Amino acid sequence: MAEELPGYTELGTGALKTEHEFFIRNNKAKAWLTLKLRSRATEAKFLPVYCDGDSVTGEVVLDLESDEKTKGITLTLRGSITETGQDEEFFLEKVVDLWKAPDGASSGVIKKGRHTLPILVPIPSHGTNPRNSQSSFPLPPTFSERASPAYINYQVSVSLKKGGFTPNRKLASGIAYLPRKVAGRPSPMRSLAYEKGTTLPGPSEDPAGWDVLPPVTVEGKLYNDRSVSVEYTLAVAEPMSYASNSPLPVFLTLKSTDKQALDLLSTAPDVRLVRTLALGGTSTERRSNNTFLNPIARASLWPREKESGELERVLQGEVSIPSGVKQSFVANKVALYYDILLMQPKIAGFAPSATASGSIASHTIEITSAPAPGVQMRSFLPPDYQQPEAYENFNIATGLLENGNFRFLHHAGVGATA
Repeated sequence: MAEELPGYTELGTGALKTEHEFFIRNNKAKAWLTLKLRSRATEAKFLPVYCDGDSVTGEVVLDLESDEKTKGITLTLRGSITETGQDEEFFLEKVVDLWKAPDGASSGVIKKGRHTLPILVPIPSHGTNPRNSQSSFPLPPTFSERASPAYINYQVSVSLKKGGFTPNRKLASGIAYLPRKVAGRPSPMRSLAYEKGTTLPGPSEDPAGWDVLPPVTVEGKLYNDRSVSVEYTLAVAEPMSYASNSPLPVFLTLKSTDKQALDLLSTAPDVRLVRTLALGGTSTERRSNNTFLNPIARASLWPREKESGELERVLQGEVSIPSGVKQSFVANKVALYYDILLMQPKIAGFAPSATASGSIASHTIEITSAPAPGVQMRSFLPPDYQQPEAYENFNIATGLLENGNFRFLHHAGVGATA
C-alpha cells in the first residue's frame, strides 16, 4: 500500500526533524555501522525526504569491538536515471570524506569503541548530463512508478574502504528529492474573484488573464440528416502553471449557424488534462515506445447564460487537478509534462467528418508543487454540478512504499551485507 508524501507546503517550511536509521550488524547481531539521516519525512518508516536548498544531515556511528584498519570512510550522494533495458546513468555524484588516514598515509586504524562522524552535505541545485559534462539541468524530483519505462532515483551511501583483497563495507539508503516549484500568480481580476468569491471574469472581461487558443472548426453530420459545422474556441487561464490539488479554469465557446447542433454539442464537450512521459530528449521522434500518455482529469463545464447568444454557447469550466500529481520536469533525456486537450466531439447524433478521434486543440501547462503564495484558489463549480469521475491510474500520484521493489522507492540499504 502506498503512502502519500507530506504536503508540499509542509515540506517547504518544515525542519529536518525526522530521524532515519540504517545499519549493518556483526555476527553477534549488534549494529557496528549505523547511518543516521534527518529529513522532512513525516515518519521514520518512510524514505528520507529532502527539498531544494536542503543538506543531507545526520551522522555515521561506528561501534567497534576491535580496532578497524581502513583506507578511509566516505559518503556519496548520487542521482541517476534508468530507462528500462538500459544501464543506469548518473547525473549527480558527490563524494565527501568522513574519515581519512592521518598524515597522508594510505591507510589508518580506527580504535575500538564508539565513534560518531557528522554529516552535512549540501544538495546541489543542478545535475550534469552524463554524456556531456558541459551541459547541466536543475535536479529533477524523484520519479518512480510501477512498470514505468524510466526511473529517477537518489541514494546516499557510506563506504568503509578496506584495501587489498578485503571487500569494502557499504551501507546505502534511497532518499526522495522534491524540488519546490511555486505556481504563477493569477491575474489581478481573477485574484479578486478568488478573494471575494465573486463571478470569475472570462476572456472577454479579463483578456490579460486568459490565453485564447485559435478557433477550430469541426464539421460533420447531425442526426445523419444534414451537414453542419461548429467552431470551438478554448481559453485557458493564465499563467500556465498550477499546483496539484487546485482548480484550473477554462472557458469554451461554440459557434454555429445551426442552433440544434449548438444545443447538442454544447451538452458534453470533452476537455481533459493529460500527462506525457517522454524519453529520448527534445530531438527524438515521438513514437509509442518512447512517449507515454496518461489522462489525469476531465473538466466540468457549465453554461454562462448571460454571455451566450442564439448562435453561440459560452461554457465556463475547471479541471480539478488531483492531489499528489507529480510536478513537471525536464531531466536530460526524460521529461514529464502536461497538456490541456480539447477532444474531438463524440456524442450520439453527431458524426464528425474527420475520422481521427484525438484532440483538436491543446495547450501545455506546468504542474508545480505549491500554489502561489497569498492566493487562496477556489472552485466555482455550481452546487448542482459534479466533478467527473477521476481516471483510475495509480501511477499518477506521488507515493512512497514502506517495502517493495527498490524501483518504487524501497528503503535501499537496510540489511545490506557487511
